[in-house]
Amino acid sequence: MDRSIVWLNAISGEKIKEETASQNAQVHYICAYGSNGYVFTSGWNNISCSVNNLIKYTYNNKEFSCLRGVDIDFQGNLYLCSSNSVLQISPLGELIRTIPCEDFGISNPCAIRFKQNSNLFLLTSFDSGKVVVAEMC
Repeated sequence: MDRSIVWLNAISGEKIKEETASQNAQVHYICAYGSNGYVFTSGWNNISCSVNNLIKYTYNNKEFSCLRGVDIDFQGNLYLCSSNSVLQISPLGELIRTIPCEDFGISNPCAIRFKQNSNLFLLTSFDSGKVVVAEMC
């Protein structure tokens, strides 16, 4: 199993750098975290934040499953799609809140993407393919 995370130049496709995740990691979803970091899901209920090639924190909660669809808001809070909710994690790796998907009118969220420098985001449903535009308060 290849556990590498590779940065590519968006124009040329050339490899900029490559980093190998920890031995037991299964990297499923990833997003940039500033200019020197990234956040990635490892397995189905772990999320890790790496800055300057060092793990800043790892959040693990066995109650949540199928973590996917990771993004960061303009305040540095991390959002994860879980089996039937959206998790908000602080920049320090602490759970702030769990938001039920019923609040957005969907089930089984798959992807979340924030508009740059904004609280507006898109949330997709794996079950229906529905896309919701919402604002985090």
